[in-house]
Amino acid sequence: LGRKRGCQLYCVLYIVSCITKHFNNFWILLCGRLTGGIATSLLFSAFEAWLIREHELREKEGSGELVQTQGASQPESLRTLFGLMWFGSSVVAIVAGQVGDLAVGLQPLSPVGVGDLYFGGLTAAF
Repeated sequence: LGRKRGCQLYCVLYIVSCITKHFNNFWILLCGRLTGGIATSLLFSAFEAWLIREHELREKEGSGELVQTQGASQPESLRTLFGLMWFGSSVVAIVAGQVGDLAVGLQPLSPVGVGDLYFGGLTAAF
């Protein structure tokens, strides 16, 4: 599949997962849970693999010398980047949770036209 395509597949699957939450049909919701699960697995593997590979390629293009600290096998720049990534991810998750909570309270769940499509309520966060 490849690292870049894995990241792109994550985006598509997560979009599908979010769209399915607007329907009041068990099978559509089940499909959304499946695509969401696959997307989550890709989220916690594809992006990190892509980052590490790109870092290795750029190190080879540059001086080729890797900076190591305290006997660690990772370069300091990669270690710093992963630290910033985890910190940023936590901050974004907290802010997104608060914004989603505000969005849910703005409008009650109501049908859109005829059929199983709904808007507002818990679907507003998606």
